[in-house]
Amino acid sequence: MTITRFKRSELPEIGELRQRVVFQSAVKLDDGYGGKQVIWQDAFSAWALIEPLSAHEKFEAMSVQSRVTHRVYIRYRSDVSTGMRIRYGDRLFEIEGILDVGEQKRFLELLCSE
Repeated sequence: MTITRFKRSELPEIGELRQRVVFQSAVKLDDGYGGKQVIWQDAFSAWALIEPLSAHEKFEAMSVQSRVTHRVYIRYRSDVSTGMRIRYGDRLFEIEGILDVGEQKRFLELLCSE
């Protein structure tokens, strides 16, 4: 699956990462009846910038990934994956795509659905 880069005029400044978010990983536990139960476990927290996509960006995203509703920026980390989700207060964002902005290992742009 290819995810296009949505346009932003410039990279966020470190000071714009003002929202404290928690990254969660799915853990599958045996439910005792032969099935698995998924629970979400906190993995780490980070400062982030959460931006809703504009109406135009949502229209562009529909051709690639109809669920993408937000873009989240964090400082670069190598342990973020698409199987994770982000908790911000009582809001949950599923990570749909991950981009190393400019391939400089400075920022990650996470394309998310709420």
